[in-house]
Amino acid sequence: RLVVLQEVKKGGWFFIDSARTDAEGKFKLDGNTKEDVFCALQWDSSSYVLLALNNKSEVQLEITGFNPYISYSLSGTEIQQSADLKEFVELSAGFDFKLQSIQQQASRLGGGQDDYVKASMLQQQFYEVLEMRTKAFREFMLRKPKSLVPYMVFTYYMNQEYEFADLEAAYKAVS
Repeated sequence: RLVVLQEVKKGGWFFIDSARTDAEGKFKLDGNTKEDVFCALQWDSSSYVLLALNNKSEVQLEITGFNPYISYSLSGTEIQQSADLKEFVELSAGFDFKLQSIQQQASRLGGGQDDYVKASMLQQQFYEVLEMRTKAFREFMLRKPKSLVPYMVFTYYMNQEYEFADLEAAYKAVS
């Protein structure tokens, strides 16, 4: 099986390296970076895990499943940022599940008066979940040590729902 390591940037994903797994699913990638980088290790068209890597990173992954049911564990050295990313992805997935559930309920509604009332309630629930998500993302970002993870949370997930304090925290995390 082919595994591909890609750098994740605001403009897209950019190829770094690839390898083929052996019969047991094991592989090894080596390389050098000038700075910490956000990466996606991908093994099919929609299954990947996010990592934060640098020249000191030695990461061992135990991965099971395919998107959207991926489970993985991390071990090694210089993996704290990758562990933080994993924690954030799990936090985000919980909110995504709630939002998708509300959207599915709304998509089954018709045009009747009762459906209008239900749609209004679902819309209110949707915005409440968005508000809770923003609060949870903000709290996550602010409690993490200086690293690229708070910057990533702000850049990729909060860029439409931020306050100046969030921008300042993201800036301080990388400066």
